[in-house]
Amino acid sequence: MAKSKKKSKSAPSPSQKTASDTAVLPPEPQPWSRVDYLWLSLSLALTAVVYLYTMWPDVAGGDSGELTTVAYTLGVVHPPGYPLYTMLAHLFTYLPLGTVGWRVNLFSCVLSLGAQAFLFLTIRRLFKQSWLAFAMATLLAFSPLIWRYAILAEVFALNNLFVGALVYGMVRTIQNDSPKNLYGLALLYGLGLSNHHTLLFVGGPIGLYLLWHFRSQMARPLPILALTALVFIGMTPYAYLYWASAQAPLVSWGDITSWKGFLTHFLRKEYGTFQLATEGSQRFQLFHGLWYFFLNFGQVVGYVGLLPFVFALRELWKAPRRERAVLGQVWIVLPLLYLIIFHWLANLPFVDGAALYRDIVSRFWLMPNWLFMVVFAYGCSVALEKVSPSQRQALKILLLVSPLIALAVHFKNENHRDNTTFVDFGRHLLEKLPPNSLYFTLGDINTNSVRYLQACEGFRTDVKVLDRSLMSYPWTKRIAAKHFPDVILPGVAYHPTQPGFYDFKKLFDANYSRQQIFMTMIKTKNSNEALDKAWESSYMLVPYGLSFKVVNRNKDFEIERYIADSAKFLIDPLTAMPKPPLPDSWDAVILANYWLAHHVRAAEILKYALKTQDKKYFQEAERLLEELVIRNPNPPADYFKNLGISHQHLTRLTEGEERRHHEVRMLEVWEIYIGKTDRRDKTYEDIRSVLKAYGRLK
Repeated sequence: MAKSKKKSKSAPSPSQKTASDTAVLPPEPQPWSRVDYLWLSLSLALTAVVYLYTMWPDVAGGDSGELTTVAYTLGVVHPPGYPLYTMLAHLFTYLPLGTVGWRVNLFSCVLSLGAQAFLFLTIRRLFKQSWLAFAMATLLAFSPLIWRYAILAEVFALNNLFVGALVYGMVRTIQNDSPKNLYGLALLYGLGLSNHHTLLFVGGPIGLYLLWHFRSQMARPLPILALTALVFIGMTPYAYLYWASAQAPLVSWGDITSWKGFLTHFLRKEYGTFQLATEGSQRFQLFHGLWYFFLNFGQVVGYVGLLPFVFALRELWKAPRRERAVLGQVWIVLPLLYLIIFHWLANLPFVDGAALYRDIVSRFWLMPNWLFMVVFAYGCSVALEKVSPSQRQALKILLLVSPLIALAVHFKNENHRDNTTFVDFGRHLLEKLPPNSLYFTLGDINTNSVRYLQACEGFRTDVKVLDRSLMSYPWTKRIAAKHFPDVILPGVAYHPTQPGFYDFKKLFDANYSRQQIFMTMIKTKNSNEALDKAWESSYMLVPYGLSFKVVNRNKDFEIERYIADSAKFLIDPLTAMPKPPLPDSWDAVILANYWLAHHVRAAEILKYALKTQDKKYFQEAERLLEELVIRNPNPPADYFKNLGISHQHLTRLTEGEERRHHEVRMLEVWEIYIGKTDRRDKTYEDIRSVLKAYGRLK
């Protein structure tokens, strides 16, 4: 009897364990029941229906077009190459369903459902409550960030799947006391690294923790050597990069046919190793990044839902020593360590730069969101223990309906069922170009949408497309020589100042007589293109719709012909995108480009009027700019500046009431310009001086 009492005191039965015990100690595995399978099936089925309904029909913004095209054509993606994703996504391109883009988006959907299943399994193992696992896994699935990258082509869903598999494998290995599982997890870890390097910050700590936990069996030279070998075996998909690069496909990055080329790509040297971008911010953004992340996580769980998260932290803080504390810290330290390292290195200017950069950075929050949901589930368990039975029932109902609330709240913004914005944009870039044109693009939106249309849908394959950012690398010449033998790249690569390289003037001189040349807009700040001025003495870039035509400055520009021809290239923004896009989204960038095409055409006509002082062209520019400020729901400041300039010159060229009209309108629009702009240049000061002279400013 005494023995039995002692045993009871030191080893409580499962029914006597608290939420704190089950969260930080590995509980005994519990056999699955029919109810468990029902909850898991319900979670996955509900999510699958929503994802399939809201999935993009082709490609989205960012890297989606590139990833889809490379998966279809078996090329090489930008560094570090994502070979496992490319090969697996390629299999989905054979499905006889939808567009090529839809098939690769479906791949992301399947991967996200797999990551969701692993979250369900992990929470169910830790807390033995399938209803709670359903609530947590489905709630995360309908959070904006997870949902967004589950329905478009991106590498993050596959990364989340590996995170889920590794974390679940860790829990199961500890619960079953199975150190041999470490060999399978090592292989899985290597495979995950052949998709995304950020898995290093999850798989590495998990591996070290498991080695420590099973140190008596595994912390010996032979097991460690075997584990290391399995990690490298898992990374063998990187051999695909050599094979693909050797074929020199059109949509491909780098020359990976040498060891040096492979290391350059694998270590992301062309982006800057351990950086997000070569032209990034030098500002220290760690604390801003952490703040933005926790705001995002508050959106995932509902800001009131952060209270259970606080409960979880409190309980883990009170947990006893050693194994209880260490296992508890896995769920806090691991994601926090990742967030600190990532935001320390993230050099995109997501604080001071374009708001879109924050959207780019947020993609890297998917992994810690997944991990923190386990902590949130633990906090909910703690909260359920501390309330009365009636409150417990109400809280349980709230948790069960929370995924449906999230679904209803986020459905409108995350539903892209009919969103063909990016393919339409690429079609508009290509469709009006003359046959066999040479087209120098720049930027993900321009290049990726065009590449997808040409390679996957066979649209306007006669147009020769070269991305200007890739032309700055010597390996582009090898790819261009294979696919565009009649295009001359007159040097090692593009650079306006380096010996042996070529600038725009040399490029235009070599190709101008061979074909008509078009470009997307030149970068005028913080780039090599901003330093490239030699071409301006011989050529001019004239806006034609969303692009610019390279024209001989002395021979080939006729204003009347230009006005008539360029009008055919224009796309009505309100027709192209009748539904207003979300602020700071890729869609918003495209809408801005449609409006910009109209503005730069009007500005070109105004520039000609200023050169010739011809009243007719001032009137044409004024008419176009007035139409723009009326039709655009939020006209940029430059519209008003140029409109005011048109009216200013028309005051000199008209008399009487007409002159008075132009004078009044000039002052009106320049007042708006001063109120809208944050730029301080000579034009700004000149306009202020005019307004002061008329008594419109103090």
